[in-house]
Amino acid sequence: MSIRYKTAFIFLVSGLLPFFIIGTLVFIDFQNTLRNSTLRNLEAVTTLQESRIIDLLTVYSQGATFFAAQAPMVTAAQVYAQHPNDAGKEALARVLSSMQASGSDTSVAPLEGLAITDPSGRVLSTTATFTSQQTLPVRSDRLLTDIFRDHDNVYLLFSAPIMAKGGVLARFYMTVNAQPLLNITANRDGLGETGETFLVKQYDNTKGVFITPLRFDANAAFKRTVLLSDTNRPSAEALLKEDRTFTSNVVSYRGKPVIAVTRYIPEVGLGIVGQMDQIEAFIPVRDLAVQVVVFAALLSLVTIFIGSFMAELFTRPVLHLANVASQLRKGDFSARAKIWTHDEIGQLGQAFNAMASDLAKQDQAKSDIIALISHQLRTPVTAVKGFVSLIMQNKDGRISDDDIKKLHLAFLENEKLNKLITQILEVAHADSGKLAIKPVQTDLVKFVRTAGKEFEPMLQLRHQKLSILKPAGPIQTSIDAEKIRFVLDILLTNASKYSPEHTTVTLSVTRTDDVCRIQVGDEGYGISAEDQAKLFQKFSRIENARSDTSEGVGLGLYMAKKIVTLHGGTITVSSGVNHGSRFTIELPN
Repeated sequence: MSIRYKTAFIFLVSGLLPFFIIGTLVFIDFQNTLRNSTLRNLEAVTTLQESRIIDLLTVYSQGATFFAAQAPMVTAAQVYAQHPNDAGKEALARVLSSMQASGSDTSVAPLEGLAITDPSGRVLSTTATFTSQQTLPVRSDRLLTDIFRDHDNVYLLFSAPIMAKGGVLARFYMTVNAQPLLNITANRDGLGETGETFLVKQYDNTKGVFITPLRFDANAAFKRTVLLSDTNRPSAEALLKEDRTFTSNVVSYRGKPVIAVTRYIPEVGLGIVGQMDQIEAFIPVRDLAVQVVVFAALLSLVTIFIGSFMAELFTRPVLHLANVASQLRKGDFSARAKIWTHDEIGQLGQAFNAMASDLAKQDQAKSDIIALISHQLRTPVTAVKGFVSLIMQNKDGRISDDDIKKLHLAFLENEKLNKLITQILEVAHADSGKLAIKPVQTDLVKFVRTAGKEFEPMLQLRHQKLSILKPAGPIQTSIDAEKIRFVLDILLTNASKYSPEHTTVTLSVTRTDDVCRIQVGDEGYGISAEDQAKLFQKFSRIENARSDTSEGVGLGLYMAKKIVTLHGGTITVSSGVNHGSRFTIELPN
């Protein structure tokens, strides 16, 4: 990642991170506030409905107590106690019939059915609602004795003892329509689109049953049940005789996550639930989240724009300095940095310019030294070569054969020195960036064949063979033939030098879609993996069977790689100890 993108990224993070932290905290706080507000609303509605239910059922229960205390009711019960026969039952029936007829005029409620039982709840006399010999529940600890469904209607059952002389002679039961009770829970004011309240009661030891219609299931009363062990249902939790609130991990009868409040009403033995879908409860949170995302996106765009602008201000001089440094590395010591500011970057630019000036002076000094070597050193070497060559002609015959041999050795050493001077000058030009190539279109097949044929006599002196492998047709590419020939001479010379006599040196040229490939292989001593890693370094010499007798100072392969690289190609080696070597030159098509 470039420094420009890094700077823009830093601006983006530093700009958005505080926003996201604050936004997250505000979002969480708003969500908690909204959850608590929903809970308070549900608690208020549920508590209000609980109070209204208790008030309503208290009135009904007091009505049952009032009727049980009426003189005709007590007298009929006493008659039956003295004459528990048909005559006694007729007295009870007359009282119930009279009370049923006058029940619609009372302030309690229209009486749907009446009954008188013995103290244990066995029916002695009843209207059409109950049957004779039926046993009714006895609950003296609650306002509501029972709630049940008969066909399409729901009824409330209330009871009261019929007392005389401090004892219970019988029990009075009355049923009223439960619609006023259902109307209380059907009131959903302030509960939105999904909020509702409903009543449940325990059906047996394992199940509870809904006793009121539900908002999304009008026929739920006494039909829909819930397992008491299903603790992630508010309807089951409402029967645990505890007041609780739920904000997560509970679902409604529809399987929707809800926020719920549950109350158990011990006076009537019922549980009441107030709930609302979490999706609806958190709609403001969702809307806030959308607004936050939109604002964050806009803020990101603004931050990216500002960050990119600031990054451009910071990175433009840095990139300019990097370009100047690249020019200096390539040997263009005339490159200078522009100074836009007088801050630290401006000071860095001034330091670059001072360094470039020093490098230019050093480069000029190096050029002067190279010129001095070229003129002052090569001239006497050439003179020595000429004098030795002249003396070796021995025109007057005064020099012995032994001295001629010594002069010949001196001549050869002079040639080595001249060659070394040439190589040093070439390396100096390459390192200073002054080594240039002049590529022209060349047929590599013809070029390789010519180079091999010209080198073949040198191989014959060492009793070695040359095998040239080439395709039938030409391979055209653009190269500096003189410099590539220099590379081939180095590779062929090394192949011969580091191979035993009576071996074969292979020279081949091929072409693929991407590159032209020249390979030089031998059957020589090979190169270890450790030596291969430093093979193309300056002044690098490898250790093998010819190390003590081979000539050179380790500049040939270094120059070969320089030349191939200038052509946009690569040079690699594949070798193993005592398994020969194969050098591969790949040049772009």
